[in-house]
Order: sequence, then C-alpha cells, then structure tokens
Amino acid sequence: APVQAPLDQADFVKECIRAEIDSNAGGDEAGFPVDADYLVAWALIASGIANLLPDPANDGADGPFALTDSDWKDYLANVPPEGEAANRKTPLMHVYPAAYLSRKRMQELSEKLTDPALQDGPYVPTYLNVLHAQMIGVDAAVEVQKLLTAKEGETTMDKVLAKAVPDQATRDALTRRHQKFLADGAQPLTVEAFRSKTSRLLNDRFTRAFRLIKKRAPEAIPPKADIGAMGSWLEAAEKELKEWEAGGFTHNSEEGKKRVLQYFKATDLETDKVLSWCGAFVAHC
Repeated sequence: APVQAPLDQADFVKECIRAEIDSNAGGDEAGFPVDADYLVAWALIASGIANLLPDPANDGADGPFALTDSDWKDYLANVPPEGEAANRKTPLMHVYPAAYLSRKRMQELSEKLTDPALQDGPYVPTYLNVLHAQMIGVDAAVEVQKLLTAKEGETTMDKVLAKAVPDQATRDALTRRHQKFLADGAQPLTVEAFRSKTSRLLNDRFTRAFRLIKKRAPEAIPPKADIGAMGSWLEAAEKELKEWEAGGFTHNSEEGKKRVLQYFKATDLETDKVLSWCGAFVAHC
C-alpha cells in the first residue's frame, strides 16, 4: 500500500506504551487489558509501522494499523464524554482507536465463545483470536475457534466466511485483502492452515515488537531481578515463549494445557481445568 509519510518508530512505540497505561489505569475493564506489545505487533503486520495512504477499495483503511472508516466511526461513537477523541490526521493518534478496538474485540470474543454449560468461567481470548477478529471479523474468528476446539480444523476457510459473513461483497473484499492467509491460489486453506500461518506471523511480530520496545523505550522494560539460579523472571518467560513457539503449542492443545496446569502449581489454587492463567504464569516465572 502507498505510504503517506515516514513514521518515527521511537515515537510510535512510546505512544503504544502510553495507550496501554492510559487504557488500563481505570481498572473497570481489567479483565480485557490493552497491551503495547500487541499494538506494536499489529502495526508491524498491518503496515510495517508506516503511515499508509487511505485505500478506497478497503473502506478507506489508512495509517499504521490500516484502520477503516468503519473502525473510526465505531471508535468516535464510543469516546467517553470526558475523553478527547484522537485525530485521524495525526498518525500517532491512531494508537488510541486501535487500543479501543483490541479491547472491544476481546470483550466480544469472550462473550461469544463462553459456554455457560461448562461452568468454568468466561472464555479468555488469545491475541491470535484478536488478530483473527481484526482480519476476518469477530463472527468468523469465533467460528474458527469453535472449529479448532471441536477438532474440525480441516474445514475450509471459504465455508467459514460463507457462514459468518453473509454479504458476498464483504466476503470478496476480505478474501482479496488476506488472500495469502485464506487460500493457496484458487484452493481455500483449511482452518488449521489459517491458524498455523497467522500464528507464525503473530509470534514473529510479537518477537519484533518486544525488541523494538527494548530498543526504543528501554525504560518500559522491567529491570531484571536476581532470583538465584533461575536468572530473572523475564528470562524464564522468554524461555517459555521460545518453547511454546518451537512446539506450536496453544492453550487449547494437549501440551499447552499440560503446561498451563503446571503453571498453576506455583499458586495456591488447585485445579485440573485450564482457567485464566496470566497470574499463574507470572507465579511460575
């Protein structure tokens, strides 16, 4: 896509960190946090952190996150009365509608994927779920996750989109925009292939995002604490990340579930179910 003007990476990364701090300060929506690493990773995927010119063929998508006219309309309609709306003409300010949308999609995914019959609490979306919602819409992302959970990953993505996105023109636009993730030439990819491709992409961009934050805003990285032979909690977390990436684990895979339950052993909670595990992971590290 054409680039309107260069975007200073250091300024962009610091704005993402400010958006994380500002968005999470209230505590009202603590279950659905805004994460600077994801915002940077999303921008790397959407534009390579560049200020894209508006794309009339894609609902006016522009800026570092390729936010559409519909995205901006949604954001502007939900700016709180005491808040100040971000200016679309200022590329750095695109961080704030992106933060709003990432949280909103988490909420919608959780609501649609929570199964009351299981009685194990609300579904906690992964950032891969959120990326899928950004790419193909919340309803299609929900269908993808349901098929993966049901071990029906051989279903093809054209069938997913036909069910979740009734409008043919909208489906065609999605397919054109994300062709390499949805099809191999004329052959639609399976749900599992879609998950695998997008997972590798997101993991790579998360790694790059962390490096960018470390380089451009080192003050945002917590100092390493000496905790004996373990080294630091950050090193332990990075080791786990590498093993999850190398093994292709997810929180729904058998190996992923085993690891999550292992994390809970570092807490006071005894469970044989995969619950929300952010705190357990911190305790483990």
